[in-house]
Amino acid sequence: RPRGVFHGPFRAAESAPSALVVGTTFDPATPYEHAKRLTRELGNARLLTMEGDGHGAYGGESPCIDRRVDAYLLAGALPAPGERCRQRTRFTPAGR
Repeated sequence: RPRGVFHGPFRAAESAPSALVVGTTFDPATPYEHAKRLTRELGNARLLTMEGDGHGAYGGESPCIDRRVDAYLLAGALPAPGERCRQRTRFTPAGR
């Protein structure tokens, strides 16, 4: 059994820069509902949604996601509330 595991609550300080949470609507490993719940739990956070599948949205799956995440990482710029991007790379299951 793991020892010293932190189970929450997970809250982002209001004085800290807002966190960016990226969720994929059909992620097989991390359900989209988890991204929505984490955003609510953090409080000081913004959800950016990728409409697509696969695990992980940043890094070539969607130019829209990549631009928004880069803007956040480089300048602290958050996407608009409720912003959604579409996946531009077809998901290919392993072994095909």
